[in-house]
Amino acid sequence: MYLVTNRFYEVLQSDLLLLILAFVLAIGSCKLDSKLDQEVLRIRIQDEPDCLNPILSQSGISTQIENYIMPPLFEYEGNQLELCAYLNKRIDPRN
Repeated sequence: MYLVTNRFYEVLQSDLLLLILAFVLAIGSCKLDSKLDQEVLRIRIQDEPDCLNPILSQSGISTQIENYIMPPLFEYEGNQLELCAYLNKRIDPRN
């Protein structure tokens, strides 16, 4: 009886050691993805833009993308169509 229980504990210890080793290797191989910390906006488009330069681009898809990556200096506000500062702090007509 003693030999059976002793052999059982040896097998259990070796299996437990392999399980702990596998767990440590699995946890050690994991890494945090730095992309999760960033804010990413993905918009699907139907075609490749010809150019992302607002002066040289000729396609409507390029214009849509340019509106997202290059915001205007001023915007029209409300139904009165008054100019308001978007990227500027204020609008100064003297300059």
